[in-house]
Amino acid sequence: MWHAVRHVLEHRARGASWGKQSAAARALELANAALNELFAPDVAAKMRPRSVENAALIIDVEHPAFVAEVRQKEKEILRRVTSGAAPINRLYVSVRRFTHTPECR
Repeated sequence: MWHAVRHVLEHRARGASWGKQSAAARALELANAALNELFAPDVAAKMRPRSVENAALIIDVEHPAFVAEVRQKEKEILRRVTSGAAPINRLYVSVRRFTHTPECR
């Protein structure tokens, strides 16, 4: 029991917040669900929510063409994420090459 208490106290002493971590994690889960619901499966597979920073959701896409697709549905993505998690008021889209394992292709 003391180990668990000490862990919580050390976590707080480092300035971390359980609430912020869980809100960001929840926002990423909701963003992933939104992408899977709003886009065709083959398109959604090329998009990944990366992080939440300073009230902004960052989504990585595999090709520049997908940036426009995410931008077209930006308001709906933000609405879905904000309704169940921390307030998110901006969306950034970044083009990144995903690494695939042979079974994912």
